Amino acid sequence: MAETVTSTEPATPVDESTMDDVELSSPRPEDEAVAGANASPGGDQVSASNADTALPDTELQTRPSVPVGLRLQNFKSWGITKVKVARQSMNERFGKVTRTVDVEMGERIESLQEAQRNYQQIVTLAKRLSVRLRSFLDTQRNLGDVFAEYGVRVQEADLQAEFLRGSTMQRTIARSGEALAASLDHFAGSITTLLTKTMEDTFAKVRDYEACRVQYDAYRVDLEQLQVFCDANPGNTAKQTKLEAAHVQFEARKAGFTVVRNELSVKLKFLDENKVSVMQKQLVLLHNATTGFFSGDVEMLERCLKAYHIRLSDLSASLPSPTDVRTILHEVPTGGTSSSNSSEAPTEA
Repeated sequence: MAETVTSTEPATPVDESTMDDVELSSPRPEDEAVAGANASPGGDQVSASNADTALPDTELQTRPSVPVGLRLQNFKSWGITKVKVARQSMNERFGKVTRTVDVEMGERIESLQEAQRNYQQIVTLAKRLSVRLRSFLDTQRNLGDVFAEYGVRVQEADLQAEFLRGSTMQRTIARSGEALAASLDHFAGSITTLLTKTMEDTFAKVRDYEACRVQYDAYRVDLEQLQVFCDANPGNTAKQTKLEAAHVQFEARKAGFTVVRNELSVKLKFLDENKVSVMQKQLVLLHNATTGFFSGDVEMLERCLKAYHIRLSDLSASLPSPTDVRTILHEVPTGGTSSSNSSEAPTEA
């Protein structure tokens, strides 16, 4: 039995500045042997119990597995396809090969890209207008607060009435402006959803269509090159076999390309209908809200908010009543006559 030697030498102090240079190393074989000799016999029992509870080989093999040969063949086909696609893309950039061009589909894709740019510009301008309108409304509310404060401080009755009237008018128009700002936000949000959800899904299908097109052209070019070589060398049996295999692969890619093209055509058709209906609905909202705000028609603003389920922010709890708006905008100042008379009095005197 091996004896364990224990060192009784005092521990040497370790310099903390050199601790970063110390590296952890794996245990040495002789240390593992000593640890195995000193291990408790219960460890063998634990290993035996784990071995008893392990699943038999028949249960581990119940899950079906792909044969290694088939996986290697799939990996080989995938690698060949990637090489062909990369070569086709490079040759197309340098103009060495021809590419399949679908004029009708290309025009529809260009039209969609142009619509995306236009809608993005509309959203940007609508958001900018909303931000500036809210800044204008904040200034208008502050002006109304200042008018109300001065209306309380001044001593002249006529001037006090005008300050209070101006304060009410500024606050009322600011509350109506919140409805227009909310309509602008709703308009921009709806168009943004159309851009980021519906159009983006269609553009993902466009990318799939382009990838299938490049793959289709890659196999088409290989088939054409093999066909030219076989026509020049009709007695080459190996090339004839490769030509038949290339023809089968080309037909498979052609079928996949056709399926993706049909799916893209359907998506483009639905997107054209959807974007027209969404834009028309949002433009009606924006036109009515703008007209109602600048004409002082609070009822039109209320109808717009209810029709599109728009809720105002906490800054404006409710819109002013139509009667209040008419009274504020069309009311004749009560002190107008006295002020005019007082201005004419010195002239007559």
